[in-house]
Amino acid sequence: MKNIDFNPFLEFLSTLRVLHWNARTHTEHVVLGDAYNEFSDKVDEFVENYLGSSQYGVGGVGRMAV
Repeated sequence: MKNIDFNPFLEFLSTLRVLHWNARTHTEHVVLGDAYNEFSDKVDEFVENYLGSSQYGVGGVGRMAV
């Protein structure tokens, strides 16, 4: 299995969070917060699937709902 560098995903999440904290309007704050939460969930699901974790009911690679 090829190793994947997850750092770009984590860096993007960090950038979204900082943008969220520094939002100029309430709408921007909400949209960036929602984007962070959605992307964070997808990254978590992807990594757990990639690693084949069954601890949380994740079945393995290829079972991620997109």
